[in-house]
Amino acid sequence: MRGPRSSCPATRRIAVVAVVLAALAATACRPPAELGPRRIVLFSMDTVRADAVASGAGGPGLPHLTKLAGEGVVFPRFYAASNYTLPSHMSIFTGLDPVAHGVLIGAARLAPQVPTLPELLTQAGYRAWSFNESGYVAARYGFDRGFEAYRELPPGAVVGDALPEVLDWVRAQADEPYFLFLHTYAAHFPYGGYADYRARHPDRGLLSDEEIAALRARAPGGSKRQGRAHPGFDAEERAQCTLYNQLAEHYADLLACGANWLPENFESSPHYEPRDLEAIQRSYAARIARIDSALGALRDELVSLGQWDDTLLVVTSDHGEGFFEHGLYMHDFSPFDEVLRVPLLIVHPRGLADRAGERNDSPGWHPDLMPTVLARAGVRVPDGIAGRDLLAGAGPPRDRALHPTVMSAPNRARKPNKRVLVRDGRKWIEGYRMFGDRDGLLFDLEADPHELSNLREREAEAFSEMAARSHAWGASLERHDPVNADTGEVIELGGAIPAPRLSEEERALLEGLGYVE
Repeated sequence: MRGPRSSCPATRRIAVVAVVLAALAATACRPPAELGPRRIVLFSMDTVRADAVASGAGGPGLPHLTKLAGEGVVFPRFYAASNYTLPSHMSIFTGLDPVAHGVLIGAARLAPQVPTLPELLTQAGYRAWSFNESGYVAARYGFDRGFEAYRELPPGAVVGDALPEVLDWVRAQADEPYFLFLHTYAAHFPYGGYADYRARHPDRGLLSDEEIAALRARAPGGSKRQGRAHPGFDAEERAQCTLYNQLAEHYADLLACGANWLPENFESSPHYEPRDLEAIQRSYAARIARIDSALGALRDELVSLGQWDDTLLVVTSDHGEGFFEHGLYMHDFSPFDEVLRVPLLIVHPRGLADRAGERNDSPGWHPDLMPTVLARAGVRVPDGIAGRDLLAGAGPPRDRALHPTVMSAPNRARKPNKRVLVRDGRKWIEGYRMFGDRDGLLFDLEADPHELSNLREREAEAFSEMAARSHAWGASLERHDPVNADTGEVIELGGAIPAPRLSEEERALLEGLGYVE
């Protein structure tokens, strides 16, 4: 076990200077008993959008998140740093804008000079462990730095088969201080529930188990045909396979005769029905309920150990998920709030007792989590980060600007990174054809929370001002060139993009998540 930093100087024991040195020791050497919360748990619910959990406060079918919200502080105006797992999580771990930390592509590993949250907490005396589901939070990108153990598990395991192991680890720590990072893809594609949909709607004509087996035999290869359906199947068969893939229980179950996502023309296609999308959303909600149950089990275990009151629990997500609200599906290259606005709930019964049940409207985003956690732990926040302590006083001012980045999946064909700026109830989006306007978009989020009315022309001055502010932000960033995870060589941002050397297991997992073509 990694313990606290080296013991305090022997000179502390000299009576003549005892008083002076005791004061110095309070900042120079803190034993674990003097840490902030004894336990810090960061729980990442991959792909969970804010409104799916009622802005982080729980909702119907989510009793444990609802209970946690009553014990902590909910941040309904919290944004992801990007629309993808890798850059968003690295912003959580470093407090940096995605472009600043540079871990945007599959070959990248965080620059060694950039400190991370687990490293800083380990140095302060916390034991750091993780149970995660790999993919784009794998150790190869630098997420393992500072951890004593970084357990990479199959998708869904952290809230499923491996949950007893997580709880066993919690019990084994007794009262030792620790930082625990938990991450799950439970709400990520594929969403599960095909058998349930078939049972609910027998008139829909969904594939039987025998038909699924026959299609699999005609096109073996699992999920290796991403957006391109396997040749040799007619349009109806391809549509049936694609719909099945959305509702498959596991990545290994995906059919090669279909794609991993619904087509852009889903709403007008003769091969799909509105209730298909309703079934997908119902399964998505059921997966979030599975995460809710795991959070409840974790809380119950800490309560039974008498440790809950001194546990800091942070529950968030890396990005949301789109279901054609703006003609876009999943979270590939989407700047809208169904993808960029995510839950944030912070609970510490002892430290935040006077704020239990608070809904804090301060604007926040992923880089804020590092300084917020470090402040609770009494650890100095590194210089030059983009984040702020969300719990200091009333929180950041309302007119604070947030700067998410919209980008392609790290291991798919590249699109140009696009910026978003959220400030004082307004949202500016850099233009792109997929977003519906090549020249850009401007929304009033209070009057138009679903982002349906583009104000770019009517409020041209405000649009230009926010565009200039966004460009100035990008120009001001100190960029940390990452290193190549395979060779150790520096990757110069803006230069040629190296391809990652993925193992068969790594490639299969990323293919199943829909990130490799």
